[in-house]
Amino acid sequence: MHPIRLPLELILRIILFLDDPPNIPKKEWEHIHLLANSKIRRRIGPPLSSCSLPYIFRSIYVDCKENTTFDAFAFLHSSAPHLCKYVLELRLRFCSEVVWVPAWTDACLSRFTNLRELELRYLSEMEPMVATPLVQGIASLLATISLKRLALLFWDKYDNALDLSLILSACSATLEEFMIDCLLWEPSRRIMSFVPPVSWANQSHTNTIECPDLATFTISHYQAHPWELPPWIPASISDLNLRVRTLVYPSCLTIQLISLDGDITWLEGKLNRLPFHHRLLELTIKIVSYGQNLSPFPESACYETLCCLLLPHQYPALLKCIIFNIRIREHADIDIPELDNIRMRETVRMEAAFSLLLAVGPFSAQVVLVHEGPGSTNRML
Repeated sequence: MHPIRLPLELILRIILFLDDPPNIPKKEWEHIHLLANSKIRRRIGPPLSSCSLPYIFRSIYVDCKENTTFDAFAFLHSSAPHLCKYVLELRLRFCSEVVWVPAWTDACLSRFTNLRELELRYLSEMEPMVATPLVQGIASLLATISLKRLALLFWDKYDNALDLSLILSACSATLEEFMIDCLLWEPSRRIMSFVPPVSWANQSHTNTIECPDLATFTISHYQAHPWELPPWIPASISDLNLRVRTLVYPSCLTIQLISLDGDITWLEGKLNRLPFHHRLLELTIKIVSYGQNLSPFPESACYETLCCLLLPHQYPALLKCIIFNIRIREHADIDIPELDNIRMRETVRMEAAFSLLLAVGPFSAQVVLVHEGPGSTNRML
């Protein structure tokens, strides 16, 4: 019996379904690990190879460690350079154990001609003598492509902004989204003195990087004390301005809190100083609670306090949603009857506490229960 040969259109539909199955939400930075294996084409199979490669290698992740630092890159450079053209999203994770960069790295990076998203993790963990040639290779690549999204994750412990400036300036013309995550440095660290060169001493000097298409800029900070200026900005600075070509009026604002009880005062201060509040079309507040049992659900008094804080800011149809993300850590699973009891209890409490907001305009509140026990699942109440 001869094997059945499927039409190309059907093969493409099968690949698309496997790549993006319905009803399964994708994570924002979902990726596949790149296998440094020259047999990968045979695993795929010749009939499907040409159709599936653009989907399989659309997004890849390379974990650079001490013993396997550039194995995946070596595979792409020597065995399968043709795969680089399929990569649209590249994620690289480094560590302090990386002590050398192969001479052919620049040549390998230059083959990612269709790259649109780049994520660099822990790049600042490496020694400057290792990171500098790598950054130069990345910048050379970015100068030749149309990068749309750049994410620098765990970008800390830097004494200057040379690498940041080099990378950002190389892709600034096309960049639409830029993220610096976990920009951390301890206040007790020695601040590098900023002494301008003699040639600058008697003249004005500006170093501006313009991103005309930038739509999203994110800085994440995970320390208890207020965010402080990175050490490459002089401590004597009196004014720090973020300038864009045209005024930016955000239409959607999301505020995320780790808890509700201790952050009410902080939230009140922020709500009273909302920039361009008359331009906002949507306000979302996410409140994430952690606990060992069902106690992390906010008290009714907290709901009522939050309602009183938000009511003066509830212009017609402004506040769209409040999301309470409750994480429950316990070994016993939560059964369906218990979930129903929680749902009815929280519905009654929320309707009573937020009745004034409901009377003003459209408004919804959600409780997302994340159970971290055996067989854990996410449930929206």
